[in-house]
Amino acid sequence: FQGHSFWLQDYVAAGPFKETEYVPGDHIDTAAFAGYALGRPKIDKIRIVFIGDPQAGVAQLLSGNVHFSDSFVINPTDGINLEQQWADTKAGEILWSPTDPREALVQWRPEYALPVGIRDQRVRKALAYGFDNQGAIDGLNFGKGILTNTSTVPGIAGFDQIDKVIEHYRYDPRMVAQLMTDAGYAKGTDGFFADSTGKRFEVDIWSSSGDKNIQEATFFADGLRRAGMFANQQVFSLQQLNDGMARATVPGLSIRGGNNYTYYLTSDIAGPVNKWSSNNRSGYSNPEYDRFYDEWTNTLDSAKRIQALANLERVFNQDVGAIMMYFQDTPTARVAALKGPAAVDHQGSGGNGASVLRISTWTWEP
Repeated sequence: FQGHSFWLQDYVAAGPFKETEYVPGDHIDTAAFAGYALGRPKIDKIRIVFIGDPQAGVAQLLSGNVHFSDSFVINPTDGINLEQQWADTKAGEILWSPTDPREALVQWRPEYALPVGIRDQRVRKALAYGFDNQGAIDGLNFGKGILTNTSTVPGIAGFDQIDKVIEHYRYDPRMVAQLMTDAGYAKGTDGFFADSTGKRFEVDIWSSSGDKNIQEATFFADGLRRAGMFANQQVFSLQQLNDGMARATVPGLSIRGGNNYTYYLTSDIAGPVNKWSSNNRSGYSNPEYDRFYDEWTNTLDSAKRIQALANLERVFNQDVGAIMMYFQDTPTARVAALKGPAAVDHQGSGGNGASVLRISTWTWEP
């Protein structure tokens, strides 16, 4: 079905460019569509090429064979390197967009939650204080990113109301110690917290494979250990990544990107009914959260919408429904002759592809 020509070379839409040639896996040639609703594009022709290797993307940009790379073609390290190479020549520009949210899911299903202590709100808060998110931004992402304890990106209109009602989890081993002590744990001779029976508190941190993902998980596991919480690093196998139930039922914590308010609704919990395909993989459920989400989505008055959103964030933040980490900057790149591409601001709806939403206004000025 997905390979049907209707979706490929025969597809008809209402965008600014129309397809003239499609070579699967290689390129799409397009021409300006004079009847575009916002006016004929200023560039006559665009070729879209498919590049699966970031290093090939960098090479193509440096050679001038490619003039723009969209999200997730190059990684932050490539972005920094390109910035340095273009600093003197002014041959191009890197556009940084804080649009890649990172979070650590907490296993909420009692039958899978291990260690059992993560069912205690105080322990979840201790874990949140044990995540060195600012250190990850500085050390892993070259300072590119926005620290957050919310699904809502800091900086949107009305965010100050949200910021007032949430707890700000910053890396603080003293808060970790206080909360773990309150929850009945004490440090053993090995420097790690253990329960009243002497059993060490051990939590798994799961991540996808790939150098950047593993490096990120390693960083957070090390930070938790420094704070006295023993963390085991685990990597999803390819089989697990393709198995919804396997991903949804891992114990402990699992790091992912792409958070959304709907990902924590009771109605979106992954399970047998939906073949484990829904986005609420952790099984989080709170009737108050659901109610405030309904208020937010069904209210037109902007002030009331912000209030509903603030209440939603407050409930989730106090539950520590997940450990919200940061919005990572995603780099896109343009050569100097291409005018018009801009960074997507942190309010930027539109998701992947938002950086080309105004492509009809771009110009080529060699």
